Amino acid sequence: MAIEIDLSDILDSYSKEVADKVKEIQDDVADEAVSTLQSTSPKKAGKYAKGWAKQRDGNTVRVYNKTHAGLTHLLENGHAKKDGGRTQAQPHIGPAAAAAAKSFESKIRQELG
Repeated sequence: MAIEIDLSDILDSYSKEVADKVKEIQDDVADEAVSTLQSTSPKKAGKYAKGWAKQRDGNTVRVYNKTHAGLTHLLENGHAKKDGGRTQAQPHIGPAAAAAAKSFESKIRQELG
């Protein structure tokens, strides 16, 4: 009986350590993504680029533009203009998301693998 309790305590402790490490890595990668987006976003007046932020919600971290959320899709993919033409797409979110996913995976493997 004592062995079962000790093993359970050890597993609970390890589980908490892993969860804490994953949260730490999530925050680090989200900070990197925000920095990347701020530097690679299109800059006209600079307000759009400065609007990138992160928000933790439970076990997830969301990177979003808090000042001009409606522009993200339009700038990333381009859009129709009123004179019938189209604006050129300015991909900046996709590459940052791909880099963040790759960084997250490599950091998880390094810390826990």
